[in-house]
Amino acid sequence: MLIIFDLDDTLLDTSLVTTKTLLIEIWRDLCLGGWLAGKEEELLLLLDMDAKALKGAQALKAFCDHFQLPQECLVASLNKLYAPLMAHIPVQPVPFAIEALQQLHVEHVLAIVSVGEREQQLAKMKKAGMDSLFFYKILCVSEGEKKCAYEELLQEQQGIRTLVCGDRVITDLVPAKELGCMTVHMRRGRGLCEQGDLASVDRSVTHMQELVSIVSNM
Repeated sequence: MLIIFDLDDTLLDTSLVTTKTLLIEIWRDLCLGGWLAGKEEELLLLLDMDAKALKGAQALKAFCDHFQLPQECLVASLNKLYAPLMAHIPVQPVPFAIEALQQLHVEHVLAIVSVGEREQQLAKMKKAGMDSLFFYKILCVSEGEKKCAYEELLQEQQGIRTLVCGDRVITDLVPAKELGCMTVHMRRGRGLCEQGDLASVDRSVTHMQELVSIVSNM
């Protein structure tokens, strides 16, 4: 079987760990710059907005709008959120992700299709202790290009049954379903706030161990 993974919030705990750390630092920068009062309620509001947003950028924009911060604050915040990974920023795999990959790659062909800069995504994987050798191919694409990447992998692995696992229904799973792939929704990180077209989801999981069980029983 060909198993295609999304990376952020599917294999890596990006929103719950990495993005959260960056947002705390961004809030502190705004406080030091005199733009915010430094109250804990401000930080809690920012984190709550992020938990309900499909992208960190959306949360930052809503936060800056709420406090009527100037455009320069939003630009600086976004630059920090999407800057190359800093050494002190944590990156962690989702629970059981590495163990699941160790099991699955023995009998299956694994790949990643992720939105983001390749160098940044590989750096996050390395920092999380995730061996890129588990995957026969890692494709990093722009927003809206996942379907083309799926088509490329399906062309290379013709005739093999394919499963796609991701946290975003609309961007990760709908394109896969259109190509005849089985889809598994990871309800984690951004996947907790996007329901999307649930008719395009074959299975839904909250833990990587559930995915291993699904694959084992197919």
